[in-house]
Amino acid sequence: GHNVHPTTVGLILLGLHTYLTAINNHRSSFWWQATAVIFAISLLSHESAILFGGFAALLQWHTRPETFTFAALKNPKSRIRNHPWVWFLLAGLAYFIAYQFLPISRAPQAIGSVGGDWWPRILYLLQAAAYPFTWLAHLLPNVGATVIVLGATAVTLFLIINALRHKPNRLSLLLGWGWWGASVLVIAIPLSTTYLLHGPRLLYLSSVGLALAWSVLIFPQKIEYERLKGIRFSIFHLLSLIFLLFILLTNWLFVRDRLIAYEQLTEPVAVMVETMDQLALRQRPLTDHAVVINLPQWLAPPRTTYAVGAEFVAMLGDYLFVEELVEANTRHPYPTYATKIPGLLNSPAYSYGLHEQTSLDELPTNKGVRHIFITHYAEDQPHTTYTGWWQFADDLAPPLATFGSYHLQTAVAQNCDDTVSVQLVWVTDAMPTPTTTVFVQLLDSTGQLVSQNDGPPLGLRPDFLPTNVQMSDMRYLAGTGSQVLMGVYDFVSGERATAVDSANNLLPDNALHLPVQPCQTDE
Repeated sequence: GHNVHPTTVGLILLGLHTYLTAINNHRSSFWWQATAVIFAISLLSHESAILFGGFAALLQWHTRPETFTFAALKNPKSRIRNHPWVWFLLAGLAYFIAYQFLPISRAPQAIGSVGGDWWPRILYLLQAAAYPFTWLAHLLPNVGATVIVLGATAVTLFLIINALRHKPNRLSLLLGWGWWGASVLVIAIPLSTTYLLHGPRLLYLSSVGLALAWSVLIFPQKIEYERLKGIRFSIFHLLSLIFLLFILLTNWLFVRDRLIAYEQLTEPVAVMVETMDQLALRQRPLTDHAVVINLPQWLAPPRTTYAVGAEFVAMLGDYLFVEELVEANTRHPYPTYATKIPGLLNSPAYSYGLHEQTSLDELPTNKGVRHIFITHYAEDQPHTTYTGWWQFADDLAPPLATFGSYHLQTAVAQNCDDTVSVQLVWVTDAMPTPTTTVFVQLLDSTGQLVSQNDGPPLGLRPDFLPTNVQMSDMRYLAGTGSQVLMGVYDFVSGERATAVDSANNLLPDNALHLPVQPCQTDE
């Protein structure tokens, strides 16, 4: 969906190129036909292409100003022959009228709202217009957005007035700021403030006008030169070059930060791809289900770069589904469900949104396997872990050990690359209390604690799952050790559940000792 906006801009620029070629080659019907086709495609790409005729007029005024003189406009034949942009403008107007009657489903947040929320829209658009200066907002966190934006706008207006003093700059500024003004009107009037402030992609088209306008403000024509020791030198050229480098550097920093945030946001995808492909290699049936808990939908930095608007990177919109995310990225996609468990969330410095499609109660009730992925929001970034799988228990062997209502079917600990992975297969015959949890400790040869991983099986509160289920619980312990000590306890009272082995003998300290084996990879 986000590709629509740069695609539309590219089509409009291509159409303007063919338009300029056509007005310079009136006898060539090919370029007029090409322009008409590209114009039609751009309209079908996005409705903002109705501005094509206006852009063509501005561009023609800039490149062929003689067609806009009073004498040329006074001659009726000259008006028709030299101003074909009028026909594209009328076609865009006709499309705009027809567009209102098309059976298009419009999102509720995109409906225009008229009222007291115009000032944030104006500030947001002025911020974009004066972007080289409003970038400084993140260095001035205690200064209000209104002061920063209006101050930056005042400096920009000063540069515009100074450039307008020289006639060669006027048509170029008209082209750039005219393009920007027409583009922002199309989005500022019909769209709500919330939609506008959360949709920076809407500024793609207007950014072309800003690029044209600021190129003139940075390097205006008719710069006065000074002679310095026989060398043609201008301090204005030097300052302009420094300012250009400043714009390039700050934009690079902004884009770099967004790419870092996007990499952090999409960390769950890498975990899901690796895990699902490994499960497929183990010949897990494709009827297994994947349940993704607290999957991030978008991520925003703790401190924004610009004073107005929302700076976030999105992975899934409300109109996309986790099944599409999995299918597009994995070779062996499973039916996937995205759900939310608020009890597993915390409040880090950054902001985030969750992708939720299905509640735990709405998961399929068949006896297939559910693979669990949980995203936790650490202080640095989200981290997703494959915590194991569960299914309804059926025809099970006698347990290896029993800890209260938890029966341990199998337990394997392996040391791979200085990380000990522990796979515990549990079965419940009664509903454990919500505060029941499992401790898994890695010990060295002297019995000293190396690392620990506590939490309920699968990382889910026990009462979130039905009774009589089999759970394959994955734990990861950093470091190396010779044995794993594990048991079950109540994290409120600290009391351990009674632990017995397969012969119903009490286990010392109500805990099971499990030797750590060398790493074994699946063939």
